[in-house]
Amino acid sequence: MSQHAVPLQTSYEHLFLRVLRQINRPSSQLQRRTVIERGPDESLDDWDQLLCMLEEDENVQVVRLDDGVVQLSWRNQHPTF
Repeated sequence: MSQHAVPLQTSYEHLFLRVLRQINRPSSQLQRRTVIERGPDESLDDWDQLLCMLEEDENVQVVRLDDGVVQLSWRNQHPTF
């Protein structure tokens, strides 16, 4: 019997996919905005890397609010990352 190795997600990939699911929610798409925050078990380095990537996208506006909360808004259907 052969076993297939299932690639594990990195902590960054897990964070990225969580935020992407939030962005893709119908309510977020309708408003073209969402508010995200780093989870207690998520790396600060991963969080900073994600925010830097989002800030580089000209279609995405990143506003850092109090207590580490971040508001994302975008002009097109969804961010292009």
